[in-house]
This record gives sequence, structure tokens and C-alpha cells, in this order.
Amino acid sequence: MIEYPWSSFAWHLAGREHRPGWMVSEPLFGEHGIAEDSVEGRREFERRTEARRQDPQQTGDPMRRGWSLGAKEFKQELLNVP
Repeated sequence: MIEYPWSSFAWHLAGREHRPGWMVSEPLFGEHGIAEDSVEGRREFERRTEARRQDPQQTGDPMRRGWSLGAKEFKQELLNVP
């Protein structure tokens, strides 16, 4: 996940001084119950994110969780793909 070039994940794991000035991680960490943007907080964020990524109950198919763009017919067509 860190290697994915279009993700901000690696930036959130970096210390505040290494992030772009416009990037603020505290709200994201707060959503995960992490109170502080610290080394320990970033490690906990990484651990929780990786645990969620590996849990099929958490990652699941976004289409089945209700997120999609397009008509109902389009979504149904995608769901019917083996």
C-alpha cells in the first residue's frame, strides 16, 4: 500500500515536517481513534490500516457495500460478473 503512487498513505506515515504543507493528518487519525500525530500514533494508524486491508470483512467488494457510480442496471451488471 505504501508503494501505491496515488495514495496519501505514505505521507500520513511521515512526520509532519516531511508532509506537504497543505496535508493535515490529525482529522484522519482522529477518525481512527488516534489522539496524537506522533511516532506512536502513526505506527498505530499503519497497524490498523494494514489490519483492515487484510480483513476480507472490512475490505469486501465496494460494489456490495453500496458504493458505485452509474445506473442501477450498470451496478447489477457488475455484480453478475463471476
